[in-house]
Amino acid sequence: MKVVWICHFTNEEINTLVNPNKVVSEMAPWIPMAIRTVEGCESLDVHVIAPWPNIPSDKQIELRGIHYYFYNPYIFNRPRLLYNKHFSLDLFTNFKRARKKVCKFVNQIKPDVIHLYGVENPYYSASFFDLKDKYPFILSVQGFIYKEKLNPNNKFSPKRIKIERSIIEQSKVSFYETSIQAKDIQNINPNIELFYHTYGSYEIPLIEPRPEKKYDLVFFARVCKDKGIVDLMDALALFKNKYPKTSLLVIGGGNLDGFKEYAREHGLENNITWAGFQRTREDVFKLASEARISILPTHNDVIPGTVMESMFLKLPVITNNVGSIPIINEDGNEYIIMNECGNIQQLVLSIEKLLTDEQLCEDMVEKAYKRAKELFAPSDEKLQRCLIDGYTRSRELFLLSEHRF
Repeated sequence: MKVVWICHFTNEEINTLVNPNKVVSEMAPWIPMAIRTVEGCESLDVHVIAPWPNIPSDKQIELRGIHYYFYNPYIFNRPRLLYNKHFSLDLFTNFKRARKKVCKFVNQIKPDVIHLYGVENPYYSASFFDLKDKYPFILSVQGFIYKEKLNPNNKFSPKRIKIERSIIEQSKVSFYETSIQAKDIQNINPNIELFYHTYGSYEIPLIEPRPEKKYDLVFFARVCKDKGIVDLMDALALFKNKYPKTSLLVIGGGNLDGFKEYAREHGLENNITWAGFQRTREDVFKLASEARISILPTHNDVIPGTVMESMFLKLPVITNNVGSIPIINEDGNEYIIMNECGNIQQLVLSIEKLLTDEQLCEDMVEKAYKRAKELFAPSDEKLQRCLIDGYTRSRELFLLSEHRF
């Protein structure tokens, strides 16, 4: 079965092959994870179409049996400072240039089915509206942009929400990762058919020998309010009244200057180490393993990679009971500590609970490691079967609709 994946991602390996004018930072690591599960699959012929910034022309490569088609999504090869200006132009054209690029590749490939990853990213997902009547589609919903706390003054945000909802409403089939996510999808489109699938195994080889613990806490994710960095700093400001030497390592990219200023205003400049963006996931994991506890007070997520990865790294986890995270503890055991979103005092108590009880931490990480293997380490064969089931049904429904009209 010939399948097109429309998605976005960047990583070190592809960077060296497409040779962009400027090195592109790693993004969306779950897509390469998903690609690895279908490398060598004899039942699927996979073609990946993805935007790649800073390449002067379209690039086509083949790697381990997967066909890749990369294009520059931007109207101009311009510096990052013009990002918002560029997208204002795209709002007027409805992402015309990027849509044309995607459609050109799809019509060249002539797939049996199209798998769209990430409906909330219109600079490639808007091609759905050009292609939906020509090819069967199936979705993977990475998250819901309408649930995030977006800047109301950003003209791009309403467009993203509108396109996200419209794609889900007009789709016949979607994959889901958790029962909670499935309900969220059906709330938008009650008639959509759902098939289970996840990106791949999140299992991480344990780092041996175990790194020396240099920090009390670690936050590793995109550094923004939605991921809870401000909540964590508020909790740390309270916690340091009793434990003044508590240390926090922050790993991740974003607009760090504003958060660093917030830290200074709250007297935390000596408590927080800002490691910034790391080139590879391996670099992130090595740094994160130097902390005693992983904390992600996220406001909205399915199940964050940070949580799953921390469980595999044998780091005790403190997070919030949002999205699909509660399924981790749904059998009644406390594998991770979950708080109410925005409850700073509860977050403070959770930090104290783990930092002052080493035995509790040891017991929790061993249980969490086994739980992570149970929930987040499916075999490639199982995931390939899930994909094929979803793709087959997507084609069936598309052919039925063709015959009906």
